[in-house]
Amino acid sequence: MNEQSFTQRLNAAIERHLDDAVQKANGGQVHMPVRSLRQVKSRHYAEAGYVDPLGAPDMPVSNNKNMVELAGRMIRNQAEKEGAVLSTPEGRRDVALKVASHLPGLGMGGDLVQLADWVQSLIPGMNKPASVMDTEGKGEKVAKYPLRSIIPAPTGEEFQDKFKEMGIQGENEAPMTEFVGSLFTPGAIAKAPKAARGLEGGLNSMTAAARRPFTPATVTTEAVAPDLAKFKGRPFQDYATKQMIGEGAAVPMTRMGGQKTTQRPGQGVYLNEAGQLELNPMVGIDVPRAGNLSTNRALRGDIATAGQELNQEAMAAHRFVPMATNNIKDASSMMITGPGGRALTNEEVIALGQRLPGMIVSHSPRSGGLFVAPYSIEKGKIPSEFLDAQSAANAVLGKGAKVQFGKSDANKDLMYMMRQDYGSEGGRGTSQAAQAVRNSLKRIDQTMPTARN
Repeated sequence: MNEQSFTQRLNAAIERHLDDAVQKANGGQVHMPVRSLRQVKSRHYAEAGYVDPLGAPDMPVSNNKNMVELAGRMIRNQAEKEGAVLSTPEGRRDVALKVASHLPGLGMGGDLVQLADWVQSLIPGMNKPASVMDTEGKGEKVAKYPLRSIIPAPTGEEFQDKFKEMGIQGENEAPMTEFVGSLFTPGAIAKAPKAARGLEGGLNSMTAAARRPFTPATVTTEAVAPDLAKFKGRPFQDYATKQMIGEGAAVPMTRMGGQKTTQRPGQGVYLNEAGQLELNPMVGIDVPRAGNLSTNRALRGDIATAGQELNQEAMAAHRFVPMATNNIKDASSMMITGPGGRALTNEEVIALGQRLPGMIVSHSPRSGGLFVAPYSIEKGKIPSEFLDAQSAANAVLGKGAKVQFGKSDANKDLMYMMRQDYGSEGGRGTSQAAQAVRNSLKRIDQTMPTARN
């Protein structure tokens, strides 16, 4: 069975929930329950993590050094692979033909056509193509500008196709070598803007991959539950949260997945099973070196246990990984902070959360911002959720609102676990100590009128 997408897992989990049945994951995949978008219009859950593009103030210098070393290793590994390709006669031949195909006497004429097309597209009065043509029969229309008929030569890529048909060029590749070799050909100049975007996208992906191991995952947890403090005033909810969550409390969560955690208070924005937007106190539990959230069984077991002890209808974890550049085209998540990057107030978090239905929304105590992500990403398209979130940020925070784009992989960086899955995820049940504290709080909840403010 192919690995399911985040949205597919979302649909499967809620269907199990509604049918009151539990299905096991196939192929040894760790089950990762999430929620159906078809049946619930929006799901807000409180979880996030944040690092500034060049390293947040609370990020140790050693981590930045490690990320640079990791990125360097990735480049060295690619260089080693290309060295292996170039060490064989066939590899040298294939790479040389790819570079030569763009030089004078071969594909340069066609490359000049591409350069002429690009120049014409910039000149007023000539930037409308004379026609369009389908060069490969794939339905992809390519503009045909007036000067194209003057130089009807094939491009370098078309020459490479001919070489392969003739059997004199194989499939060996050395992208870095090829890029340097063809950097100053006419075709490269014409394609420079597109190539620059490609390089930027690759840089953002590489940077995110390098930062991920050093960016904590955040489990954002609430003590308010269907049977505790749900309809009570904020003072009692704060009191219950402090008694239940944190060091010295009933559910300390000081170590999760074998790692020492950091805990920060925050503001929940959670749409519950009844469709109510809950605005409860919450605690962000930052877990360093959390790895892949879909396969870290130790961490998932600890999260499931906390969910049992706190009687939560769901538990979630999230990691926001910054990119090298703040380009929305490469993003799968975003972080909103106040003007100048200041931390948001609880009131601002609530106001933003209420304006952003139909997407993942979370207060990030670590950054002081609001994490936003769409339920699904369509390759090559900017999610409308990002545009809506930017508009909401401007409306609530003013034009000075700071927006940072990043990456949050659906498997590695997002986790949503429903109540009925706690046992199969490794939950160890509720301890007697935690149950005793909850029972005491429930008695206060039920008997003290002052708790109903």
